[in-house]
Amino acid sequence: MRSLWKIALFATAVFATLGAAACGGSDVPNTPDAGHADAAVCVPGAECDPFTNCGCDTAAGQKCAEAAGGNHCIAAGTKVVGEACGSDSECAAGSVCVVDNGTLRCLQYCDADHTCPADKACFIRVDDATGMQIGTACGSTCSLLGQDCTGAMEACYSSSTVSTMERGICVPEGTKLEGEMCTNGNDCAKGMTCIDSATPGNPSACRKYCDRTATPSGCDAGRTCNSLFGDTMTGICTP
Repeated sequence: MRSLWKIALFATAVFATLGAAACGGSDVPNTPDAGHADAAVCVPGAECDPFTNCGCDTAAGQKCAEAAGGNHCIAAGTKVVGEACGSDSECAAGSVCVVDNGTLRCLQYCDADHTCPADKACFIRVDDATGMQIGTACGSTCSLLGQDCTGAMEACYSSSTVSTMERGICVPEGTKLEGEMCTNGNDCAKGMTCIDSATPGNPSACRKYCDRTATPSGCDAGRTCNSLFGDTMTGICTP
C-alpha cells in the first residue's frame, strides 16, 4: 500500500516533529540535529561541546550549555535525566531543562550522532530566549491507541523519529474531525492523524487510529481498519 500519512507540526515550549506512516498520511517534519561534531581534542578556550563537555572544567563541576551566539560553560547541576527541574543549571552535564509531556524535566541532548534510549525519541526542540532552535533533546514516546499523553491539550501522533509503529510523540492536539481536510498529522483531533486519499487528486483527510487485533476495532460503520507500515497492531480507519 502506498504511503498515506501526512506530517504533523511541533510541540510546546520545546517543539516536536512527526514522521510518516504507511497507511498513508502525514507526520511532523524532522527538526534539525544539534549540529555538533564531538571535539577530537579538547582545546582550552574553544567553544564547548554539550555532548562531551569538552572545553569546560568538568573537574570543577562545569558543563557545556547551548545558547544563542555560541555555547558556554556553566555550573552543572545534580539532577539526572528524567528528573523534574526549574532551570538548566539544575541538570547534570549532557542534559538540559525543557518541557516533555507537559512537565519541565532534565532531558538528554541528541542528534544524528548521539541517539536516544529505546523508549525515547529525538524530537524535543531546545530553544534559546529568542525562540531560535539551538539543539534537540530526547523526549518521551506515547501509545497511539492508548493516547496516554499527560500534557494539557496534547495528543499522541505517529512520528518518523519513533522506530516502533505502535508508538508516537506527544504534541499539541488539533481540532479537525474525521473526514475533514488536513495537511499535518496534528491538524487532527486526538486519536486521529492525517491520511492521504486513496483516490489520486483528492485531499488528505483526518482518520481515526484503530486496533487491528480487537473486535470491534474502533472504526465507524463503513470504515475498515487498515495497517500502518508492516504488520502493526495499530491501524487507520479508512473508507
